[in-house]
Amino acid sequence: MTRPLRPGEIGYRGTDDVVLRGALYEVWKSRCAFCTRPQAFYETQIDHVIAKTTTTAELQELIDFHGLTVDFHLHRPGNLVLICTTCNTKKGKRNLQARSISLLLDEARSYTSEVDRLTREHVTARKVAKGLITAVRANLKDPKTCTEFLDNAPAIVQTLAVLDERKAADYLVDRSFDLDGVDVSLSLNALGRTAEAIIASLCSGSLSEATADGVAQVLAKLTETVTSQFHRRGSDDADWRPTESEQMAISLDFSNYARRGDYLEVNLEGVLSAEFVASAAQSNDWGDGLVDLAAWGIVDCTFALALRWDLRFEDEPDADIEVEITEIYSDHSVTRN
Repeated sequence: MTRPLRPGEIGYRGTDDVVLRGALYEVWKSRCAFCTRPQAFYETQIDHVIAKTTTTAELQELIDFHGLTVDFHLHRPGNLVLICTTCNTKKGKRNLQARSISLLLDEARSYTSEVDRLTREHVTARKVAKGLITAVRANLKDPKTCTEFLDNAPAIVQTLAVLDERKAADYLVDRSFDLDGVDVSLSLNALGRTAEAIIASLCSGSLSEATADGVAQVLAKLTETVTSQFHRRGSDDADWRPTESEQMAISLDFSNYARRGDYLEVNLEGVLSAEFVASAAQSNDWGDGLVDLAAWGIVDCTFALALRWDLRFEDEPDADIEVEITEIYSDHSVTRN
């Protein structure tokens, strides 16, 4: 639906969205839905997965494609996600008929009731709750505000740890890195930060560097798979030029770590989505010339990395990396020009 929201209906109205954005910030666990990095509140915005400028006819086609309910509304939480300012600036035009969009809409829909509850409860929040909410939503770009936050926040975190240490351990830090021009998001909780410190101390290595090597292996496997699929849709004599990737998103979360005999093992879980484009030259049907082929494909996959350091080799305990692609979905097409 594209109609205006009814009075009292929770959703985006394009005015003061701070309460709704706060609810999205909580259910998305402070992560941007696209790069999955944890963000400060003031760095986030509300994004419509299906653009709010979509026409009624276009919306109906997308509702059918993604299997959405007939009461789907562009401005309701089922179509709203948290996005960071960087992703919102560079996302450009997305292919709305892609599996990654279906998955994003499914996740947004699963949070609808919680977003509704949090938004409604904000109105009746008590003094302490309102004070904490104000702190979380403060614009930390202001130097004075930032200084006050840094001075007072540690006491709040310590109090939280005393009340429930598990919640204090859930905080995430961003260890994102660049891999040949691809931005890879790596988030670490308290246990992940402990593993990071152990690796730096015992192995004189870097968790991020080992993770980058593992992600490079995943990318190599996927590129090989995509190139093979493009070949099958073309022909054996097609001279494919290097496959390029567009709109690639890679994110990883720390899973666990353990000492296993002489080895230290760290496990990570990741998600990758990308669009690939490629071109090739192929013999024409008469064998006296060439025709151009253009290929397009999308890939969504989940993968697991097991990073192992042999602690017996103290001088150079390089990481032994095991890669497992746990699930993969792909769709490809080749056209003749």
